[in-house]
Amino acid sequence: MKVLHVSNGFWPCVGGIERVSLDSCIALKKIGVNTSALAFNGCHDSKKIFPSTEKIHGIEIERVPVIRFPYYPFSVFSPNRFKKFDVIHVHGIGFFSDFFIFTKFLHKKPVVVNTHGGFFHTKNISFLKKIYFNFFQKFLLKKADLILADSDNDFNIFSKIVPKNKIKLFFNGVNVEKFLKLGKKKAKSQFVFVGRLSKNKRIDLLLDSMHQLSQFEKNFKLFIVGKDFDFILPELKQKVKQLKLEKNVNFLERVSDEKLLKLFSDSQFFISSSEYEGFGVAVIEAMAASCVPVLSPIQNFKVFVQNNKNGFIVNFFNPIETGKFLAKLLKRKNFEKVSKSAKSSVLKFSINSYARNLSKIYNNLVQFSDK
Repeated sequence: MKVLHVSNGFWPCVGGIERVSLDSCIALKKIGVNTSALAFNGCHDSKKIFPSTEKIHGIEIERVPVIRFPYYPFSVFSPNRFKKFDVIHVHGIGFFSDFFIFTKFLHKKPVVVNTHGGFFHTKNISFLKKIYFNFFQKFLLKKADLILADSDNDFNIFSKIVPKNKIKLFFNGVNVEKFLKLGKKKAKSQFVFVGRLSKNKRIDLLLDSMHQLSQFEKNFKLFIVGKDFDFILPELKQKVKQLKLEKNVNFLERVSDEKLLKLFSDSQFFISSSEYEGFGVAVIEAMAASCVPVLSPIQNFKVFVQNNKNGFIVNFFNPIETGKFLAKLLKRKNFEKVSKSAKSSVLKFSINSYARNLSKIYNNLVQFSDK
């Protein structure tokens, strides 16, 4: 079977969708599914142009020129050259999902669409988003063969416009294996956040909470790791200065895999004040590495964490109380039971299990389309 995985960005572009796309292709290839990738020829936050074709980790990648129209990047190409694939699997809602569903009458292949949070991460142009979703997507997604909602939140949202027989709750797979191998040695009072620097992550609230923590504890560290997706890094750095957190907070825009593993290995806590997540790959990776998660109370995070059992849920919209809570947390001596529970609870998200189940879905779609 030959499957094409499609996403706006692909490795070396960095992000949750990019990581899921790459890891899915690699894991599927290991079980005999011939996978290739299609993406734009550049990353959202860079002017670098990638080769039109290349091979990474054994995955054949084709990249098409991108036209960066605001909020809707697109490209121009013929769908006919993708007739060689048995299934087209699109990650995310936007041009590629619209294109491959709309041109099904030409390429005649089953189309699977992963929701990945849709396009509701921010409230920007919310009125236009509602029109696009409730009218255009309502018409178009019905013509897809299967919608994979990778969170309860996505399932509830997309179920309103997609027939029940065409949508399935299907959590993303995560390459937890390399994180499970990490040692248990942790630097006390060290926090790490990993993710795009985007407005929905509410890093401003995280910094406010850290400022409150500094009233009780001076010797803590916070590493904020991620590309400046929404170009907010300068104002965040300015906020760190205003809050006098220069000795506590470190920004790392891009780190190697080795450095990321070391940060997870060293950090006692993974912390996120996000107000919206498509899924939460970095949270699962951190939990697999025995980091204790301290997360905002959004629905997607509650899927991963049971408060006080395998992590903690806190309200970052109340920085004063959150700061007090973090101070109490740092005084606690033993987190072994919580970190063990965090580690074991994410095994169900293994990319290998995900790939096997995804392969079954592909086979069912191909058999049904052949009838």
